[in-house]
Amino acid sequence: MSEAATFKKTDNLQSSRMYLDIVKGVAIFLMLWGHCIQLCSNEDFDYFENAVFKTIYSFHMPLFMLVSGYLFYFSCKKRKMGELLIHRTQSMIQPIIMCSIFNYFITTVIIEHKLKSVINGQWFSSLDIYHLDSLWFLWSVLCSSIVVAIAEKATKNLFIKIVVLVLGAGFVWLFPNNDLNLYMYPYFVAGFLFSKYKDKIPMIIMKVKYAFLLLFPLMMLFYQKKHFIYTTGIKSSANKIEMISIDLYRWAIGFVGSVFALVIIELIYNLLICKKPVLGKPAVQLGKKSLQVYCLSIALLSFWLPKAYSKFCNMAGSNIFASNMILYNFVFTFLLAVLYAIVIYLFALLLEKIKIGKLLFGR
Repeated sequence: MSEAATFKKTDNLQSSRMYLDIVKGVAIFLMLWGHCIQLCSNEDFDYFENAVFKTIYSFHMPLFMLVSGYLFYFSCKKRKMGELLIHRTQSMIQPIIMCSIFNYFITTVIIEHKLKSVINGQWFSSLDIYHLDSLWFLWSVLCSSIVVAIAEKATKNLFIKIVVLVLGAGFVWLFPNNDLNLYMYPYFVAGFLFSKYKDKIPMIIMKVKYAFLLLFPLMMLFYQKKHFIYTTGIKSSANKIEMISIDLYRWAIGFVGSVFALVIIELIYNLLICKKPVLGKPAVQLGKKSLQVYCLSIALLSFWLPKAYSKFCNMAGSNIFASNMILYNFVFTFLLAVLYAIVIYLFALLLEKIKIGKLLFGR
């Protein structure tokens, strides 16, 4: 390979990594924004009916899962199955356990003044299953990775691979947060398969992605409260036909919304960020710390924000921001999400500096 060709390949690889970091950065910011809308509410405000909240929650976690599956293919290429399973399990279990304990101490032990019970040896009894389940996305990545790794590494037979992937739906159901695991699993598989076969996909098919710019807004017209995985689960409805239609729709809009976001980010990336990389730096840095931001948001955002906002509303006499949806969605909660993104990012850097980050996140 010539020096020029080598340079071009390296440049394309760096560009691809930057784009993926931006995608992760956008996805994690959308998560923070959605949580700000959800947590800054009162009894009279149904955030499930909020238009911005609906849009974010229709695709932001599926987008994360697609990217996770996409990146997992590269781990599969360079590791044997045993090494791959051990590495993946360790990289997921460590932040699940360590960050759950860390969040528990911040929220329950320190904030709720239960330090005395900890000193008396009673802390473990109150470290209930909720704390270990709270980082549900990591559980979904872990169980999906195990199935895909086995399907990819255990056999070269395409039919057996397909059987393993299909039966894998039952396997992911065995893990904590089974509804969410089953919801996320197809996106992980889709991301992995796209990464593996992307060079074989005809260009004409790749151009279909631009149709999603129109398809996603059209599909959002039919998005209702029942389509949130958090309100209906995977199989909670007594009407099986209705439940199947709900599941198919939410899987479809999660995929369509993810492609919509990927295309929008790609267009912005090609038009602006390629020319001025500094414009993409905030999203890149946030994307590189997406695991840390996700884990720390449980305590720093989900626990703190509703308490602080509730006190604010009590002093103000009402939820003054939620009464004006434009002000609430596009000014207040957006700026609050920006503030939280900065705070949690800086806190993650601080943990790294004092040598706690590696213990918590394994990286």
